[in-house]
Amino acid sequence: MFHAKTLVFLTFGCSVIAQFISTSSHPALSTSPTTSSKTTFSEIVSNAIPSLGSDDASKLLNVCAGGLPASRIITTKNKYEFAVCLGTDLQGGDDTVVGNIKSIEQLAEDCSQRPSCLGSSWEKVFNFAYRKVVLTVSKTSRKVDSVVRISSGPPPDPAERGVNGQWSDIIKFPVIPVAVFLVSEKPRIARLMAFSAFEPLWFGGAKGRTQFAEYNIETGEVSHRNITNTHHEMFCPGISMLPDGRVVISGGTDANRTTVYDPRTNNFTAGPHMQVARGYHSSTTLSDGKIFTLGGSWDGPVAVRDGEVYDSVANTWTILPGAVVQPSLTQDEVEDKRDNHQWFFSWRNESVFQAGPSRQMNWYLGSGSGLEKVQSAGTRDNEDAMCGIFAMYDALRGKIITAAGTPSYDRSTPNKKAFHMTIDVPGAPPTVERLPDLAQGRAFSNAVILPDGTVLITGGQTYSQSFTDEKSVFVPELFDPKTKTFRQLAAMKVPRNYHSTAILLPDGRVFSAGGGLCRPDGKCAKQGSDHPDAEIFSPPYLFNPDGSEARRPAIRRISSNVDSDGYFVRPGGSLTLTLVEDRPGLKFSFMRVGTNTHSVNTDQRRVPLEDIRKVGNEYTLALPDDMGVLIPGDWFLFVISAEGTPSVARTVTVMLCGLLQRCNYEDKSIG
Repeated sequence: MFHAKTLVFLTFGCSVIAQFISTSSHPALSTSPTTSSKTTFSEIVSNAIPSLGSDDASKLLNVCAGGLPASRIITTKNKYEFAVCLGTDLQGGDDTVVGNIKSIEQLAEDCSQRPSCLGSSWEKVFNFAYRKVVLTVSKTSRKVDSVVRISSGPPPDPAERGVNGQWSDIIKFPVIPVAVFLVSEKPRIARLMAFSAFEPLWFGGAKGRTQFAEYNIETGEVSHRNITNTHHEMFCPGISMLPDGRVVISGGTDANRTTVYDPRTNNFTAGPHMQVARGYHSSTTLSDGKIFTLGGSWDGPVAVRDGEVYDSVANTWTILPGAVVQPSLTQDEVEDKRDNHQWFFSWRNESVFQAGPSRQMNWYLGSGSGLEKVQSAGTRDNEDAMCGIFAMYDALRGKIITAAGTPSYDRSTPNKKAFHMTIDVPGAPPTVERLPDLAQGRAFSNAVILPDGTVLITGGQTYSQSFTDEKSVFVPELFDPKTKTFRQLAAMKVPRNYHSTAILLPDGRVFSAGGGLCRPDGKCAKQGSDHPDAEIFSPPYLFNPDGSEARRPAIRRISSNVDSDGYFVRPGGSLTLTLVEDRPGLKFSFMRVGTNTHSVNTDQRRVPLEDIRKVGNEYTLALPDDMGVLIPGDWFLFVISAEGTPSVARTVTVMLCGLLQRCNYEDKSIG
């Protein structure tokens, strides 16, 4: 029940608060006089009020200026409840100022998307709102209406997470995670690096520095780094992981520069300048360990940005005259957006399959001297799909899913269409199959392949408006390759749109972060679309049907046919592992460690390991003898229970053995 005495505490009049605040009146109250007028009241508003039905007028709360009752209660899309206080100007600590608020319902929806927002006041003449992270008292105002959060939704049914998964609490970051990658470590990865631009919340101007955050996956610790020594603002770059675990970050705001992160030293060094300045380009690691890139007209004058390749041994970028960009262009009305964010899949014989975002698909084909020509692979669809999703969930069989995206980069309605593709011989047209539609069209969403072969699609907007949270999609969708269908999962807590990221963690959870980050004009802050934070999704496979935590398989030790510690393996080699406990129906999944920015993760792919020999509690897994399938670099090895629950992954490096001396080098000096 909602007691009368508590109602008095929730009255905003100064005299009432002064008269009734005391430590004996509510367990949340502090004895400190410096906090009683601020923190205490906020805690009462956020914690003490039970959920109320929006249709029960008799229970409208006395939370408005002068002790007046709320006019009504709004229930938002994510099931938060807000009391509507007409003529009330809330007082307390402001979070951000938000522009373009045109209704009291929009005001409540905006506040509901920020866990720290306890209420918000709307200046109706100017359509500005002031979000409050601390509430003290209020005053009357004919020009201002407000909402006060009274409920964060009903407590979830514990069994629900066994069906739809569960999102973590919000994790604060010192930067907006516009780009992310995992740090190569053995026996398992424990760190993630995220970065924004020259400032934590701003970009622009080629300032020669980048703000990074390091997140410890196991301890939850977050730290901040300002990288200046490479003279590179790495905002909107290409990102790819080399065979030895180093990460190459190319172009962006400082459009011709390259930075290389070395996990062995935890340091950044300047690489060679690219031959062509680029931003918004994709890059991908080839089967020979080199990195291919193409396009990227966002930064600098509009120009033809044909392909080039980075050789980490020679430490050079080399132009590829035959790898022309023109066949891969979209028909965006804005010229510098036509060659952005290519959907690249490295494949056999040093080839690259470009599945989108243009409706025209292409093969970039070559030999030991590089990618030498472009060959049409037919059309995927009758429209382009910029900032759609793409993922190779079964590289053993060349199986790919693509979905969503927009005909034009910005201010465009995304499609709901999804496609299933199968590639085989380089140069041959893929088999393309139309899948059932997504529940909603999405722009600026992200896709993450999960250990069981399903694909998680998170975030995005039903109308692409960069730097805003308008028309956000909170509910993720999961693609099941067995049924070739999608289903919806638990709603995320924060909008993840333009400049958001998502990546698979070694424990089978998914890190989702970022969104926003404008130029230094305050636009994103005013609109409330800056998100210097993250949340982590635990898929349903981590829970039993009753919602309790599922029991994971566990690896006791691992070795390979070339390394007794199992840190390294060659294509065509084998991995032998002993489990803590043998269980029936186990499966094994090999997943390349990912990178992500701007909906692009060309590093991720999954290889199901199906050639298995079992002796007692020991399993020997044969790997494909094809570097176009097993792209060299770091991979996760997951053991999956019969119920679908993955182990915590071990890190294994697939060595580049095209040249014997390189293979020997990586055998001993990395990890």
